[in-house]
Amino acid sequence: MAVAVMQSGGVYMFANQLGCDGDRLYFDGCASVTVNGNCVAQGPQFAIREVVSCHCSTHCLFIAANLW
Repeated sequence: MAVAVMQSGGVYMFANQLGCDGDRLYFDGCASVTVNGNCVAQGPQFAIREVVSCHCSTHCLFIAANLW
């Protein structure tokens, strides 16, 4: 994720489910926000809470100029 966003610039917000599908997959629930290739916010993995919020603030000029 970080490499793709670093090359083109932009904001990438990733949200993942928490739990399993009842067969083989287990989703760790780690959400993250990447700005211009830098991970600026990341939620906890394998959290006990049912809902976890991950947020950050950035300015549009940083994204357009690919600065962070």
